[in-house]
This record gives sequence, C-alpha cells and structure tokens, in this order.
Amino acid sequence: MKKTLFILATAAIVASCADQNTLKKDILNSDDEAISFETFTSKQTRATENSGANYDWAFFDHHETFEVWGYKNTSTTRVFNGDVITVTSDGNSTPTYTYSYSPTRYWDKAATAYEYYAAAPSADQMWTFVGTNVAAADIVNTNGQNKGYFTTSSTLTGTNITATSGTNAYGYENSFKSAAGDVDKLIAAPKVVYKAYFSQPVQLNFIHILSRLNVTIKKAQILENQTVIVTKLEVHNLKATGAFNESGAASQSGNNTRWTASGDAVTYSAPVNTEVTATITSTVSNPAPQYLIQSLVIPQDAAYEAIALDGAVHTATSAVLFTLDEYNAYFGTDLNETDFAALTAAQKTKIPAVDAANAIASTSKPYLVITYTIQDKSREAPYPSAEEFTAYFNLAAAFGMDGVDHTSETPAGADKTKLAFNEGWQNTLHITLNPDAIDFCATVAEWSTVEEGITIK
Repeated sequence: MKKTLFILATAAIVASCADQNTLKKDILNSDDEAISFETFTSKQTRATENSGANYDWAFFDHHETFEVWGYKNTSTTRVFNGDVITVTSDGNSTPTYTYSYSPTRYWDKAATAYEYYAAAPSADQMWTFVGTNVAAADIVNTNGQNKGYFTTSSTLTGTNITATSGTNAYGYENSFKSAAGDVDKLIAAPKVVYKAYFSQPVQLNFIHILSRLNVTIKKAQILENQTVIVTKLEVHNLKATGAFNESGAASQSGNNTRWTASGDAVTYSAPVNTEVTATITSTVSNPAPQYLIQSLVIPQDAAYEAIALDGAVHTATSAVLFTLDEYNAYFGTDLNETDFAALTAAQKTKIPAVDAANAIASTSKPYLVITYTIQDKSREAPYPSAEEFTAYFNLAAAFGMDGVDHTSETPAGADKTKLAFNEGWQNTLHITLNPDAIDFCATVAEWSTVEEGITIK
C-alpha cells in the first residue's frame, strides 16, 4: 500500500444572523464559536498497484453536499438532525472550500463533548440514521461512537465513468456526483469533539462504502503497428442491488459484511469500438493505462469458476490423441512406436477434453468477455480486412484466483476461492493484448530415390 499524506482543505463558515440573535451571540459566543465543518475523503484502496485510478481527496471532488447528525455528549440532545451542509469552491488552482448550513448552531460551553455523524451526498430518503433506542450490540464502536448508525440501499446500472465528461486524465471530474443514477456513497467516521476543540471546525473523514471495478487495456509491442479495436468488453453476473446496514459488532468497514447483495445482475460495458492507443514500444515500456471500465459495484464476493475460454457451448468430450503417423507428420519427427509410447498423454493430445459443465453458457459466476479486431495498417485492399478475436475469463480467475484456499500453507498463503469487492476497495484489472503470432518454419524431405542399373551391350 502506498503511503500518501492526508491534506486537509481549509474551510470557512458562512453564517448569517437575524437581528434578534445579535445580542445573544455577542454575550455567549465570540465570532469564531459557530459550529463549522471541514472534510476530506479516504483514498480508494487499490487491489493492484499503479492503477492510476485515484480520486483527489477533497470532498468537493466527490460531492457538494452532505448530511449531519450531532449530539451534545452530556445528554441526548440532538443539535443537528440530518441538516444539509453545502460545500462550494472558489475555483482556484489551490481551492478554498466553504461549508454552509442554516440556521447556524453554536458551541455550548456547558457541554463536555459533541458527537457528529455524516453521510454524503444529501438526497431525499437516501440515508436513514438510527439514533434512538439503539441496542449496545448494534453500535459500531469506532472513534467513540455510541449514539447511532446508518442504513441505506443502492441499485446500480453499471454506469461507466469514462463516458462522463471530465477535465482530468481519467474523467473523474464529474463522476458519480449526481444524486441520481450510480452515486458514490460516503459516510464519515463518527467524530467526537472535546471541549478543548470547540470553536475549531469539525473535521470529518469520509470513506467510500461502495466498491469499484476498473478495467484497463493496452497492446503489446507485437501489435505496435496494428490497429486494434475493442468491439465489446463486458463484465457479467455481478449483483447490482444491495442493502447497507452499519450496525452489529461483526459489521466493519473495509469488508463487505455491512452489505447484503441481492437482485438481478448488471452488465458493466465498455464503450464499443474503442481503439487501443496505449502501446508498449521499445521506448515506452509502461504506457499510461487506457481505461475502458470504471464503475461502482455493490460490495460482494465474486466466486472462482473454471470456464471455457472460447465461450462456446460444448458437449463433454474426452481428449483426442495423435496417432503415431499424425504426430510425425504434424511435428516433422520420425519417432518409432517405442518412442511414441514413451510420450505423455498431454504431449500426444491433439484436441483437449471438454467439461460441458464449465462452458460459459452455464456459468452463474461473474465473468469477463472481450472481443477485439486486429487490422494491419500497412496492407492494402482486399486487405486490411480485420480479424476478430474473442476470449472469456472468470472474473476471479482473471484477478489471479485459483479456487484454492491457501491460508493454511507455509509460508502464509491466502484464500483464493473468491475475489472480494469490499467497501472502499477498487479492483483494477490490467489487460495486455499480446497474441501469439502465427509463425512458420520449414524442412525439406529427402528425395525419395529409386535406382536401377541397366547394362547396355
């Protein structure tokens, strides 16, 4: 995990007071004692390094509103009850963010502490905060939290953020900020503010509670002079509806135990007919990744499953083996029966066995399918007719899962039976197109000779 410095954005509170409140404010509060806020967001955890798929950490890059619940810690008095905080930016290259709400609340110096809970974005009926009659077993004891917890639900459509206009390299500028459609949901770590820190802005650290899937693509050097077009790239069978419940001792962030995935799956699709421009060359060995899919995912596990890589529907068959003559003809060898019999079955396999149960048509596990064409730019008509290729991969297998739990192995292994889409994690799959070129080699058989001698008298 890379270490990154948390940078807190400065914030100012916009407050207005009616005339009748002026005297009370002058007597009880100095000018800096209005309750104000500032925020930052935790970075998405990476499943693979060098993904490049980072958001900025400023809250404003994600949303422009959040809701706050707040209590005086010495009582059950609720000071904020789902109040909407609006965040604005001055638009400078090093922006200053302003946090505003109404009516303004002030620190009570008779209190010993306050507790704050926040969720983003603000939208009608998006969040339920359970803050009364909360059982002790339902409390998530984080940072002294003891007043309540959040619930929410999401139904995703598989929105691909590369299709969203943006100003930075990865198109994040406006991604997932809308309260409609696929929205990036955030909750803040519960914040306890003690008396010594009254009059300072309440610093809220927001974390992502959804997961994310990224797929990048580039072509190997062998395709440097070829036009490669991705005509389809889809991820199937990830469930798209989920319910989030923060309560319960077993519930924890960074896992997927707080989500219950359900409902129909959604297809995550890349834009069709995308040219692959990221190329490994002799001078650029690691080009910037070209993103085809960047989408929110309901936290869940994607199970490992062996599937047919050609995507065809197969009938179960046994392996077909070469005969001796076929083997010698195919490989240009001159083996005798004894040598041929010494070969392994794998060496003599002409057509591999097929397990019909693992055909892609029957899978219910998340899988990826990619179809692309290769077209030689140097060839003229009737070339360059593009040749199409298709490949299927179980999603967990594509991420290196092998279906085996290695945790008991020494040195310590890992559970590779599933691919976890956890809260705040982004799983990034880097695809490199590196097909095997069709090469030729040739040998020349000896002349077959028939010799006869005649004597001329």
